[in-house]
Amino acid sequence: MLSNSWVVKADIKFKYYSSVPTFRRRDTAIINFLIYDNKKIYDISSFSKGEVTITFPQGGYLKRPCQKVNINGVDYIQYIFNKDEIVELGVYKVILSFEDNTGRVSLQEILVGFFDTLGTSELAYIELIQDLQNQSDYLESIVNDIIQKDEKGVADGVAKLDSNGQIDISHMPSFLENHMKDSVFKNWVHGLYIDENFVAKYKTKDGGEENVGHPDLSDSLRLFVTVSDEIANLTFSGKGSATVKKYMYGDKTLQDTKVNGTLFTANNFPVDKVGIWSIYYKDDSDKEYIYKFPVGAENLKTPNITIPVSEGEVTVKDDSTYALEIQKWDTGIRDAAYFRTNGNVFADTFIVDTKGTYSVYRKYTNGLEIVKVFEVKASDLITVPPSITLLLTPNNQTWTNTDKTVNVAITEKTTIIDKRYYYSTSDNISIANFRNDSNYGTSMFSNNQNVVINNNGYLYVYAKNKGNLDTIQQISITSIDKVSPTATSSQTQSNGVVTITVNAIDADSGVDRIIKPDSSVASSAKTTYSVTANGDYNFTVYDKAGNRFALKVTVNSIIMTPPVITLTPSTTSWTNQNVTVNISATSQNGISVIKWASGDQSAGYFNAGGTTVTTGYFSVSTNGVYTVYAKDNIGTEAIKTINISNIDKTAPTLSITRTTTSTQVTFNVTASDSESGVYRIVKPDGSIVYSSSTTYIATANGSYLFEAYDNAGNKASKTENVSGLIVNTNKKVTVSGGTMYLMTMSGDLYANGNEEWYKKGNGLWSMSGTSWKDDDTPDKALISSVIKVASNTSRASTWFLTANGDIYVLGSNNKRYTGLTASPITVPTKCPKMSNVKDFVLIGDTIFVKNSSDEWYGWGENSYGELGLGHANIVDTPVKINFVSNIKQITHGATNVLFLTGSGIVYGVGANRYGELGLGHNDQVNTPTQVTSLSNISYLSQNGYCSFFVNTSGQVYTTGLSNSGELGLGNTTQVLTPTLISGVSNVKKITTGSSGVVALTNSNTIYGWGETNAIGLGKPFAPNTTTPKLLSLSNVRDVVSDNNSTVYITNNDEIYASGWNIDNLFANSAYGDEINSITKLNNWTALQ
Repeated sequence: MLSNSWVVKADIKFKYYSSVPTFRRRDTAIINFLIYDNKKIYDISSFSKGEVTITFPQGGYLKRPCQKVNINGVDYIQYIFNKDEIVELGVYKVILSFEDNTGRVSLQEILVGFFDTLGTSELAYIELIQDLQNQSDYLESIVNDIIQKDEKGVADGVAKLDSNGQIDISHMPSFLENHMKDSVFKNWVHGLYIDENFVAKYKTKDGGEENVGHPDLSDSLRLFVTVSDEIANLTFSGKGSATVKKYMYGDKTLQDTKVNGTLFTANNFPVDKVGIWSIYYKDDSDKEYIYKFPVGAENLKTPNITIPVSEGEVTVKDDSTYALEIQKWDTGIRDAAYFRTNGNVFADTFIVDTKGTYSVYRKYTNGLEIVKVFEVKASDLITVPPSITLLLTPNNQTWTNTDKTVNVAITEKTTIIDKRYYYSTSDNISIANFRNDSNYGTSMFSNNQNVVINNNGYLYVYAKNKGNLDTIQQISITSIDKVSPTATSSQTQSNGVVTITVNAIDADSGVDRIIKPDSSVASSAKTTYSVTANGDYNFTVYDKAGNRFALKVTVNSIIMTPPVITLTPSTTSWTNQNVTVNISATSQNGISVIKWASGDQSAGYFNAGGTTVTTGYFSVSTNGVYTVYAKDNIGTEAIKTINISNIDKTAPTLSITRTTTSTQVTFNVTASDSESGVYRIVKPDGSIVYSSSTTYIATANGSYLFEAYDNAGNKASKTENVSGLIVNTNKKVTVSGGTMYLMTMSGDLYANGNEEWYKKGNGLWSMSGTSWKDDDTPDKALISSVIKVASNTSRASTWFLTANGDIYVLGSNNKRYTGLTASPITVPTKCPKMSNVKDFVLIGDTIFVKNSSDEWYGWGENSYGELGLGHANIVDTPVKINFVSNIKQITHGATNVLFLTGSGIVYGVGANRYGELGLGHNDQVNTPTQVTSLSNISYLSQNGYCSFFVNTSGQVYTTGLSNSGELGLGNTTQVLTPTLISGVSNVKKITTGSSGVVALTNSNTIYGWGETNAIGLGKPFAPNTTTPKLLSLSNVRDVVSDNNSTVYITNNDEIYASGWNIDNLFANSAYGDEINSITKLNNWTALQ
């Protein structure tokens, strides 16, 4: 049975020639290496690690680790093949290397075969080999045991080896002596031997012989091949005949030869390469065979090699048609084995310089190797001296001021033993100087070498070959010039023109050229140059070698100063008007003419062109370059240019798109200007945005005018018409001084809450707070068409603004400020101080009023300079507020006022005790001061001691006191500088009572923070919330606050409230003194 394990006895010092381990490709394959050293067992007890290198039949390799194992008391190095890595059929090469305490040990390669299927005969042979190996191993162990015990062994029990490395017969046990004396075919091995027909036999007990594993070849077509004169002759025997025959060079598999081999029909074919050849054949029963045979050099024709030698050059030729793979030569008599790793490779010829014996080796691509030995005589060697070539760069026809290079090239077929050069300024050096003195000159390191020469003279080069033949070569160097030329100058003058004459000389290479001050070139040793102005004029003289001499000539005799021109534009800022260019031209000789022209012009242009200037200036209407020309009285001219680039007479482009809902139109406004750029956009409400884009929301039908200005003052305007909006003007609500007011579309005014000082406007003043709480029906006031109401609780007066622009006053009367005589005023009475009023702000006894021209006026107590007049004196008569223009909004706290301009700038004035003005401190401010940290603000709101600023992006900034968290910054810390509130965005309005704050967004949602019941968040959040919370009510159109009461009105005119219900402010006594969640007020909602 075919074993899957082979023992390989590998000797460190000898190549492995024993049987080839053979396996089926998919079987387990194990090799156990038994290591020998010079035929003695090698101790691998100190083995540390091992590795096998496996080369595949088709090339390619891999490396894998192996291990030490002990089998039956014997140490082996074992490698088990990975089945998945054996992908090719055929013979693999395996090299073992390992490390022990002596270092790294490597063995020569062994061959291992892998096949898919094996015929009966192949299996029989392989099993026979394995059996013989096992028998041999067993015999070896017995012999070793017997040798050490037999009386014929030497004293130490070790058998002696003869000169062939075999055990001397005198040391063999006696029972083996007869077997050793038999013929070569009767060498018994533990009862086995191979007869002359190579049949394995064994001896029976009765003395007879039996075959062992003899292959059954009776049904096979057997092949025998002989090779002669490059012809392989085939002889078949056995059963049948060959129907297909193919041959192929190389140790090939059956399949490879079957597919790729050369088909032939005769029983012979040509062979022309040394090595293994493979034959595939198939018999008439379709059984396939592979046969392999070797072809040696003796089987090929030997080429006839001729080796002529002339002048030391050896030429090698032959008469064969074989392709040459490599050829080498060496001195002495050599063989092929030497040349496989040694020798000098050459192509067609090689050079020798010594007589004697030489060998030539030629290997052909067919594997044939031939060595030819020949003699070289003295007459075959070189008989002429070396050849010397000298090349000068640059040559003597080219002058240079740098070193020159001589390329020395010595050519010789044999070895140059002496090469030197010598430089001299004389030409009397001969070959004798070099022959007589071996140190004469400078030794050369190469047969091709550059020698640098730095002066004129002669270079001599000497060379001698191995045959003591020498020569000398000389070259002259005559064109090096490293000395600069010289030059002198002289001057003559006529009519204001100085002529400079330059004379140059050079004693070596000669003058090549003179470069004049204007960079023009004179190709001579003398030149002239005319100038019309004093100064230094630089000439450069070059000789033909490139040396340079600089000559500076100073001219100071000309009185010819050109006019000085100064140009000053009337403005350098952007303008939409013409620009005036003022001209100042001066000269010591006086000015005779001044001209100007557009474009960058030369002085010659003005001989016939240009516009004469008589007034000292000229005016231009377009941007561009302009040239001014001036000439003095002696004809000296000057020009100067000016670039005008600040004229822009083109209005910007205004683009407006809109987004429309049922209740509002949002205009998206974009302005562009390709010249001076967009400066500002003015919205229909007069507010200004210093940007190229903005938005504007219209909630009423009508015409809306937008204007855009560029930086030059050009204006573009565009009117947008809005119609079809559902305008929610039927209800407007406000809370002031503890009283709630509702203005209806019909012009009626309803009120409820605190009745002191006739605040309800119904002519009644009830001093009993009980009656107020019992009153659940809002009262109708005695005034109509009211669009705004505000109360001053400290002075107990209420002010009303009507739709026709009149102001009415009610309650306590400060006659200085109202202009009325009654006291108190029990019914709303018209104030004579102002008319045509669009808006008003009531701050204690200080009043701000905006007229129909959008101008603000103020008068009153002015106790902390809130009128912005620079003082805190009482003002009885309305005074225009003009510290800043375009005021859009005015708000107030307890002791301060904020002003918002249409351009988004904020100013503040007042006590500022908690930093509510946002100026970074809490010092009193008596003059309106800009809050510089803010810009693009669109809305302001204040309560007693904190302020809120909404910018055009809907972000909210805050500053001031935060006892109840009303700043919305997550804490109760006072802030002196406007700080962004996170958690709320897209805001358009902020309203704040005493401590509760509500923000209304553009999406009609509301957020609240601060005192919880004021914003409808109830008791669970008590006492307050310091960050914005989204409130439950949606679709909110407006929200107002006073003290801790908040009122909301939705887009469908429903009214809601939260917070304090003091004095039954919300007209529903069932609520008690406060409402802790946002609650609909049905009594108020029902009013139309």
